[in-house]
Amino acid sequence: IFWLNHVVACMWFAIGRYFSDGSDTGLGWLQAHSLNIQGEAVPYERLGMMFQYLSCLHFAVSNTVLGSLSIDPTNSLERIFTVSCLVIGFIIASILVSSLSSWLVQTQMMKQEKVASMSKLRRFLRENGVSTSLANRVDQHVLTRISINPRLKEEQVDALELLTPALRGELRNEMWSRFMLSSPILRTLEHLDWKVMEAICMNAIVPTHLEVG
Repeated sequence: IFWLNHVVACMWFAIGRYFSDGSDTGLGWLQAHSLNIQGEAVPYERLGMMFQYLSCLHFAVSNTVLGSLSIDPTNSLERIFTVSCLVIGFIIASILVSSLSSWLVQTQMMKQEKVASMSKLRRFLRENGVSTSLANRVDQHVLTRISINPRLKEEQVDALELLTPALRGELRNEMWSRFMLSSPILRTLEHLDWKVMEAICMNAIVPTHLEVG
């Protein structure tokens, strides 16, 4: 986003610097806008490059977040550019808000599931008269395990079913061959015919993930 604002700022500066003379009003924002310094109105074009760049960056950020514009356009080209930036800024802001809202809702739902699961566990322990010390140990153990994201298994990824058998075999070969090549016999077999190793990875391996604890 900062890179996009930088690009917009550079374009806004170029429009004000190089396209003002041929504009329909004969002015650009660098000439039309000024800053009052010790009672004298000093045009932006006479101020330092750092101030000009920061003014352009302020303009770009204001368009991105749909804030108030600090610099008003002074000709039709600047007006068209400003409107375009406002539309793009509205789209970007909508996408960001939508993505953030979706992430917050998903996070909240996952948190509620964990809270409900822990609440049911504690109710079970309480109703069955489990001692406090054991209940605390069970509670801490489950709380630790429930916070761990389990590894995805191959059968849980439905998109893999769309792969061709050849590509599926190549994928499984790259996933599992590095473990199988620790065996001297299989290393020799792989050197003799790599297709045999791919066939083994495709048809003879059933992965099993062992969890800690």
